[in-house]
Amino acid sequence: MKFPDRDRVIYTSNPLQEVICQIRFPRVLEIESRLPVDFQKTVAQRYPLLETREAVRIEISKGETTERAVVYEFGSTDHRWKLSLASDFIAISTQDYIRWEEFRDHLATSLAYLFQHYTPAIFLRIGLRYANLIDRSKLRLEGLPWREVIRPSLVGIMSETIIPPADVAELTGTIGVRLNEGFVTVRYGLIKPSDLDHTVYLIDSDFFTEKPTSPDTKDALRLADEFNAESGRVFRWCIDDRLHDALGPKPVDKA
Repeated sequence: MKFPDRDRVIYTSNPLQEVICQIRFPRVLEIESRLPVDFQKTVAQRYPLLETREAVRIEISKGETTERAVVYEFGSTDHRWKLSLASDFIAISTQDYIRWEEFRDHLATSLAYLFQHYTPAIFLRIGLRYANLIDRSKLRLEGLPWREVIRPSLVGIMSETIIPPADVAELTGTIGVRLNEGFVTVRYGLIKPSDLDHTVYLIDSDFFTEKPTSPDTKDALRLADEFNAESGRVFRWCIDDRLHDALGPKPVDKA
């Protein structure tokens, strides 16, 4: 399936909370057994900050055994960008997404860093995820029910007028759709972030392929480009014209 085509825009009131591209590969024991000292030296000019965290790896095929792995997180000085490296994946992410061209440049550079120091055998999964939060209070839409700004099929029971919208405290759902290449899982619904006293609407789209592919930067970027183009169509499909206008769309060449 391909979602309906839409003109590409950049929103003035950007609802994106995070964009992340993660590429998984079979475990590289060199990353696991030795500190990535040379890798750090290479990325230091662009991502000089470093933190580490533990991740839990679960092996279902072996009777659900768990292992702890280290994830190295290299950050930019302005805290806009994070490059994550583990023995089985590399990822680039930002919570201040502006436009695809900038994100793609960071992704391409991250892959170049990876291949400069390591040789993963294949890519097992390529994923690109867009997490959006729609806050009506920031868009001067407080008085509108969700069914008037979100596609009716995604607001479920809130499309029924017999139930006051204010009485719906929680609503969540998931859609999985096959694309021309890969899949998209869209998680949606009402959530209440811990730092807010009201609910907001989540549209979290995870585009991915789990078809093993040769570890090639060109192919990975081509897939990422396709997922990015589809992400705009999916988001626009999820929202009404009134919400689209409230977000302040601008043509890319004028943004």
